[in-house]
Amino acid sequence: MSSNPRKREASSPKDRETSRTTADATPAVATLIENMSAGATLEQQLSRAFARLGQPFDAVGVSLSWTGAERLVKRLNALGCYLEIQTHAGHCCCRVLHVLKGNAIAKQLASMRAPSLPEAIAKAALLSLVEMQPPSPTLR
Repeated sequence: MSSNPRKREASSPKDRETSRTTADATPAVATLIENMSAGATLEQQLSRAFARLGQPFDAVGVSLSWTGAERLVKRLNALGCYLEIQTHAGHCCCRVLHVLKGNAIAKQLASMRAPSLPEAIAKAALLSLVEMQPPSPTLR
């Protein structure tokens, strides 16, 4: 048995339930985004996510059109992200990676699949922006 009270407290079932972090929420957020349809709701969430990063962006049309998707890709590139996209017969995939400052490596922020390329890019962008947000001071 450990004499460290912190260690004993952290191992109790109650503490494990209440000591969740934002990383614990990521799969749930990803599922919500994946289940969104292209259009106004997805685009409003994108605009809000950019605003939370202090980067206002009018996301109208980005999930429905090629020109909108191009605007979104350029904006993500300006934030230091690059995209890997794949098109298949019945769906498209988009991965968003962020180049870490001072490094030659990149961190994958999101990977999404959707029926169209603009929708896949928009969904991957939204999850990436959520991942890029600084942690909330109220979460521990």
